[in-house]
Amino acid sequence: MCPADRSQFCTERQISLEERVLVDMVSTPACIRNSNGDFITYNAKFYEEIIPLADIKEWLYSLPVQVATALVRKELDAMSLPSSIFKIKHVNINGKFWCVQFLPLINNDKVSVLWLFFNDYLNAEITFSNNLYSKVSHEKIMAFKKWSTKTQWKVFILHCHGFKHGSISSLLSIKNGVSRNAVTEINKFFGVNSKHQLLMLFHGSGMYDLFLKELYGILWGWK
Repeated sequence: MCPADRSQFCTERQISLEERVLVDMVSTPACIRNSNGDFITYNAKFYEEIIPLADIKEWLYSLPVQVATALVRKELDAMSLPSSIFKIKHVNINGKFWCVQFLPLINNDKVSVLWLFFNDYLNAEITFSNNLYSKVSHEKIMAFKKWSTKTQWKVFILHCHGFKHGSISSLLSIKNGVSRNAVTEINKFFGVNSKHQLLMLFHGSGMYDLFLKELYGILWGWK
């Protein structure tokens, strides 16, 4: 137990540890910033791919002004509308393009924002006549949502957002094998044999709002 005069410190430390666990669950670059603009935590992928040559405190200032401004504006939007989720595509960082998603996290009256970075090539708009690819992907995913169990659907959302099996198991309170079996069933349903193919279908469906709200609901439930 924490002494009474240290309760606030202990609570803040617990929140910090929870946020650190959250970003470590993700296999893509991820970080969390608070309302003061401080980076609370980030994972190894963020350090390796996003800020390899910059200090974390100076990283935003090292970016081109237009890029930094666009990122901060989206973050502020996420903070001002915590029930929503925002994204910005085609962000050039260190010569590589990213899709950055912003998920607000609320602890008591404090709001921080989880930044998730996805390789932009996964979000490329692959179009045939009448946008056939997106239409087919959309229909397949809606069919899977009706067919799947609640656990399989949540595994699908987390898996496609880069969460590892161990992290998925922890978030959903299921065994590691259940997560792996769910992914096997997911791949069978969509007729794919690699995560890359599944992600192309996932990102080509045009269902970002649904996916992000589902992800937010899962993470909010965990928090």
